[in-house]
Amino acid sequence: MKAARFIDNSLVLVEEPVPKIKPGEVLLKVAASSICGSDQKILEGKKKALPHTILGHETAGVVAALGEGVSGVSQGGRVTVFPSITCGECLYCRTGKSNICIHKKTIGYALDGGFAEYLVIPAEMVKRGCLVTLPPHLSFEEGALMEPLSCCISSLTHTGMNRESYLLIIGGGAMGQMHVLAARALGAGKILLSEPHKERREHALNLGADKVLNPQEERIEDIILGVTQGTGVDICILCMGDTSALESAIRAVRKRGVISLFASFAPHTQSTIDPNRIHYAELTLTGTHSTTLTQFKETVVLSEQYGIDLKKVITHRFPIEQIGDAFEAYRKQEGLKIILKPDENS
Repeated sequence: MKAARFIDNSLVLVEEPVPKIKPGEVLLKVAASSICGSDQKILEGKKKALPHTILGHETAGVVAALGEGVSGVSQGGRVTVFPSITCGECLYCRTGKSNICIHKKTIGYALDGGFAEYLVIPAEMVKRGCLVTLPPHLSFEEGALMEPLSCCISSLTHTGMNRESYLLIIGGGAMGQMHVLAARALGAGKILLSEPHKERREHALNLGADKVLNPQEERIEDIILGVTQGTGVDICILCMGDTSALESAIRAVRKRGVISLFASFAPHTQSTIDPNRIHYAELTLTGTHSTTLTQFKETVVLSEQYGIDLKKVITHRFPIEQIGDAFEAYRKQEGLKIILKPDENS
């Protein structure tokens, strides 16, 4: 099989035997995997993955073989993959916050991931129900986007967003756009998106944003105060790791507003913020990271229930042989979600 391994801080396309599975494991024939910003950060040395690991944690495919003793999964089944094994015992797992499990292991980081023709699902993941059946109406490409969509829904839930919420999203890349999709489906009151690229601003409007802002023309906080009659937005979610955006967000939210850091920042990034703004306005500054298995399963149901059209954020498709071109397109910010398809017929 073909696979993209993380070797000497780069992706190397290799040819190797289809892996054999052990008792309790499942062999998945990968149909689609999506490039995440975290994958690019691994290549840039901003996030860590084990050397020689196959990258890719957003994936879906067909169950090709079952290891001895596997139950609850059918050969030939169409599935999407929740990519993490959590310990179930640490403080965070015990209190329903397994997304920040101390001992979490994730495919594409510590375990082989989906940038390959086949993927072995470890027995512990199988046992915990990490293979989730894809509803008939969802394509494999959409199945590969269940994990990032779940992260967005988790993000919005964490901020306390409701039907009254005035929401500002800073950053109109793939995850910013998916936040627009998710927020519109979940019934946000008003959705604004700040993004310098014209095409991405237009795309956000097509996805359901009420208004888009160009931060290169005017300060975000000045625009926001203008459109909210001086009050500010209820919630601001940063979908880009930029300290100036954080500073703008703190000035753009209303009293008792919420600023949530969805995007990660480069290692050792420092930011100077006005603590009195947080104090006197009683702001909440928080972050959101990843998602839980429960939220992931709920996301599959919600995507069907609300008709969330993930096809609208998929702009590029590449065969795995062109994974280098796929990452080059990502680096150049060409389009939004980029899908790798080991089998062009899937």
